[in-house]
Amino acid sequence: MFKENWIIKNLLIPDEIVKLQNLVLKSAKVKNLEDLYIFINNSFNITLHKFYDRLVQDELITLVEKNVIKRIYEKYKIPISPFPVKAIRVVTSNVKSQAPWHQDEGTWRHHEYLSNKNPYTCWLPIIANLDNTLQVCYDEIKVKDHKRDKLKRSYQEFSSEELSNNIIIDPEIGSGYIFSCYQPHRTKINLKKKNLKISLDLRFTINH
Repeated sequence: MFKENWIIKNLLIPDEIVKLQNLVLKSAKVKNLEDLYIFINNSFNITLHKFYDRLVQDELITLVEKNVIKRIYEKYKIPISPFPVKAIRVVTSNVKSQAPWHQDEGTWRHHEYLSNKNPYTCWLPIIANLDNTLQVCYDEIKVKDHKRDKLKRSYQEFSSEELSNNIIIDPEIGSGYIFSCYQPHRTKINLKKKNLKISLDLRFTINH
């Protein structure tokens, strides 16, 4: 279903996009994107984890998630429920904020209450461009055990064949890009250009 029809335009309305941008600035205690860029680059991992935890618990995220789930249902006419792993991320042209190749299922399969639920991720760019976006493989592959690198990022190594059928998303702000927890993906970023990305990950399962 989602493999052929995996992009939903205008999944976020303009008012939600502005409110999400403002929420990130407020949570980082900065006034503009330039200061946000500096905050992300200069913060230690423990500070960033607290920052992201604070963000995802905000009532605005809960409201946006409810709206997105409703809009996905209205498009596909299938009953779905939110999956309890969501995130809002800020990525700069700094390697430490870059997510390496991974499968979502591999990042949480060690938690019994999350594993084998087959959720889908809806990636929602709030600020993004081709220099700072997402690269996603079209093919689902059997989940692999994931590791943590020295920056505490979850990752796995995949063969060139497993990664061969992929797309670098040309992000349209407010659109939703849906892929399964078994499709490898990573941050695709031009480290030579100073840029910043804010994106929201919401997940859902299909009710059978």
